[in-house]
Amino acid sequence: MKIALLGYGTVGTGVKDIVKTMNGKIEIVSILVKNKDKYKDDEYFSIITNNFEKVLNSKPDIIVEVMGGIEPALTYTKKAMKENIHVVTANKQLVSQNGPEIIKLAKEKDLAYKFEASVGGAIPIVKSLTDAAKFDRISKIRGILNGTSNYILTKVLEDEIDYSEAIKSAQQLGFAEMDPSSDVDGHDAARKLAILSTIAYGRYVNVNDIDTRSIRDITLEQIKKLSDKGFKIKQLAESYIENDKVFAYVGPAIIDKNDKIHSIDGELNYAEFDALNSSVIGISGKGAGKLPTGSAVIKDILDIINNDINLAEQFLNEEISVHNIDPETKYVKL
Repeated sequence: MKIALLGYGTVGTGVKDIVKTMNGKIEIVSILVKNKDKYKDDEYFSIITNNFEKVLNSKPDIIVEVMGGIEPALTYTKKAMKENIHVVTANKQLVSQNGPEIIKLAKEKDLAYKFEASVGGAIPIVKSLTDAAKFDRISKIRGILNGTSNYILTKVLEDEIDYSEAIKSAQQLGFAEMDPSSDVDGHDAARKLAILSTIAYGRYVNVNDIDTRSIRDITLEQIKKLSDKGFKIKQLAESYIENDKVFAYVGPAIIDKNDKIHSIDGELNYAEFDALNSSVIGISGKGAGKLPTGSAVIKDILDIINNDINLAEQFLNEEISVHNIDPETKYVKL
């Protein structure tokens, strides 16, 4: 199977590293970057380009879009599908905001649009939730959906350092970008929650309607004080459906020691969903870093190789209204 990478940063290099261990099962035929000169010493320099038309000319079976952002990722995704090329992505912003448009095109062309890597790194939550939703009624989703913020809050508590020092540590380990705003302000987790909620509840959940709050203002003093009482502050993502309305929140939450989420530390992610027939199902794993996310991309590629091109057609259904969960009464007050 021939693949082309759109983007060669953390996730793109993770995919490359895994492909190299697979004894030729997958071949990388092109890599798209912004500045080709940066990669003169790279082992794949001969197939690196800054021209998308050259990517298409390399005739990939699958394009792996790990650029992030809306444009040019959206344009490239649509062009690839018009050339009958399957697409795998880790771009949660694109999936959450433009999923309906892309999946409609994929359905028309009988192509795959896979996005396991867009939610939870190595955790197979998209596949698990998709399978459960086929035969069960999902009423609630909650968890830790951003490994960067979870690492930062854990680091502040364990090392008794302030927020800025914890950010630097996360950046040095490759868990956080130079601008960590998307992670710490909750936008990354909100996009993931919107994707999961759409799959779970069977109608499109617009990420822009989710109440999203930052962890920036949380202090070491607050964290230590709560820890002494057996609590931790986490960046929680939660949604539930009630009377044909979705309620959702992403932001700081005080977690009791008896809650499973209390023990999810470091860069780990955790997601659980309530199903009518199977009660609560929870999955935990590494949610940040190039190899965990790269492994999720590879799993999607292998699904396509095995002719699993099922689409998340929930994105094509009517949008459902989203309402706020009051964090002051539900999460913050002790």
